[in-house]
Amino acid sequence: MTCRKRKGFTLLETLVALCIVAVGLAAGVRAAALSTESAQRIRSATHALWVAQNTLAVRRAGGQMEEGGEMTMGGIKYHWQAASTPAGVWSIQVYDSPSGGRLLARLGAEAKQ
Repeated sequence: MTCRKRKGFTLLETLVALCIVAVGLAAGVRAAALSTESAQRIRSATHALWVAQNTLAVRRAGGQMEEGGEMTMGGIKYHWQAASTPAGVWSIQVYDSPSGGRLLARLGAEAKQ
């Protein structure tokens, strides 16, 4: 009996290699998804802070300050609520829903006139 040299990979070796590639690809997709989600959260928080700053700027410019409202920033509606102390310090909170859902930004400052 002669021993033949085999060339190529066995089915088991091929399956193990495919499993390793699949795990690597899954990790890459997960990292990309987390990165996208993080970027969206940062964008939302930045827009919410701009809404709070704009609302406070209206008050500082002598405009009427309502207790709440909504503003569109970046194509997304943000809902804000304002409160003041007797000392004239304003606090503005920005939420993602009208019922006061997730707090996205909070800004407090003295509203100078």
